[in-house]
Amino acid sequence: MGLLFKGGKFREAASDGNVEKVKEFLSNERDCEKYLNGRNIAGDSAILNASINGHLNVVQTLLEYKNIQIDNVDINGKTPLIGAVEKGHVDVVKLLLQHGANVNATELDD
Repeated sequence: MGLLFKGGKFREAASDGNVEKVKEFLSNERDCEKYLNGRNIAGDSAILNASINGHLNVVQTLLEYKNIQIDNVDINGKTPLIGAVEKGHVDVVKLLLQHGANVNATELDD
């Protein structure tokens, strides 16, 4: 399931579209990986939250990091791509696809 890390304030910043706060968290090299791919017990990650809420600028920022897990799956089998599709965030969907999001990713791929 990747790094299990509460990191609520980071995911909250991503969920709210606060790109400056997201960048601030990621500027700490020591904790960058923990924030970048960390998930809570439900499997929620920053990129999933930002994608579901249509925050293109945050998704774009997260995708600048080569270690981002673009296809991570929450406990319901939802990926950032599926979340953006369900919510109709076309620009986010296009961006995720341009960065190689797998349209067939499932919890079995994790």
